[in-house]
Amino acid sequence: MKIGFLTLSAVIFLLLAACSGSPKEKKSKSNPANNEQSGEDNSNSNSKSGVEYLNTQSFIDKVFDFRNEPEWKFKGSIPVVIDFYADWCGPCKRVAPIMVELSGELKGKVQFYKVNTDMEQELANAFGIQSIPSIMFCPMQGKPTMTVGAYPKDEYVRMINELLLNNK
Repeated sequence: MKIGFLTLSAVIFLLLAACSGSPKEKKSKSNPANNEQSGEDNSNSNSKSGVEYLNTQSFIDKVFDFRNEPEWKFKGSIPVVIDFYADWCGPCKRVAPIMVELSGELKGKVQFYKVNTDMEQELANAFGIQSIPSIMFCPMQGKPTMTVGAYPKDEYVRMINELLLNNK
């Protein structure tokens, strides 16, 4: 009897903990004005950070039209780094300030974008994003390269130099 009561209590606690917060409350937390990691209004640039949030349509307009092009055809005028992330992801939160720093250091040489995979599921699925953070490096010529996981800043600098700026 005692075990049944404890089990039932544990199940109720887990259900309450997992279902806490309304969708409206969660949606308001994903507003870039409230949270640097988020991107509800993914089409707006965060002028403070130099990182622009993309939704599916702005990705198609600025990077690649994955809906209509069978082969990669980059639309940008400078190389691009795209951070695929989610608000709840701890490693994504560690990568975000690194991307902000790099966007300032490489302004005019490399464009930095963010895509919220929870809000842009079609885009995440189109590129096979299964783990986050996933960082896509899009050079001017050739196909993009994807990395998965959080790395230190010096590793991102090395990858950008090798993959995008041809500095080895």
